[in-house]
Amino acid sequence: YSLREEGLIMVRKKMAKKVSLKIVSGNYSWKKEVLRQSFHLFLGFFLSGVLFFSNIEFFREVAFALLGGGAVLAYVAIKNKKSFINKVLARVERKHERIQGQSAFLFVIGALVPSFVFSDPFVVFLWIFALTWQYGFSTLFGVRFGKTKLFPNKSLEGSLGGLLACTIGLSVVVSLPLAFLLALFATIIELLPVDDSLSIPLAVAFMANGLV
Repeated sequence: YSLREEGLIMVRKKMAKKVSLKIVSGNYSWKKEVLRQSFHLFLGFFLSGVLFFSNIEFFREVAFALLGGGAVLAYVAIKNKKSFINKVLARVERKHERIQGQSAFLFVIGALVPSFVFSDPFVVFLWIFALTWQYGFSTLFGVRFGKTKLFPNKSLEGSLGGLLACTIGLSVVVSLPLAFLLALFATIIELLPVDDSLSIPLAVAFMANGLV
């Protein structure tokens, strides 16, 4: 080969390697996000079920127990980097998260705080349900299909996917028009540059309190 041909071959190999790494990275991010959001969905449905079949007082006790247990697990993970807990968290955590299990803590706190603001159990139930559906599916749709960027880490496809999923989920417990209205409000709030786990439940709870 001439020097020019060898140079072209090397460039092609580097480009192919970059494409391959990008594909692998993309698949990994998708699989990681599926695991992460599956846990959030399970946690949301669990908390919703606890409230639906009991009362606010027992729900708060369960939420505080989860926070306490999570704090212990996070401490173990920080102290022992080779622990099983740390390996599990590494599979679902995002790189920018500084605290072990940060997203799960914020999720539970986001579900817990409005229970001290509103006395109506059904209103509290609605915002947990809205948080569960919108938070989980908007991220999954965004990671998988997101192409039209709206804001940093927010895409049109993710927002529409979250809106659809949240509407379907809420329509099981309220009328379809109300479900769509609450889901739309949650989707708009989700676009704001604040943590979804805290903004969505409070906003939906305030709106639901005035409509239900």
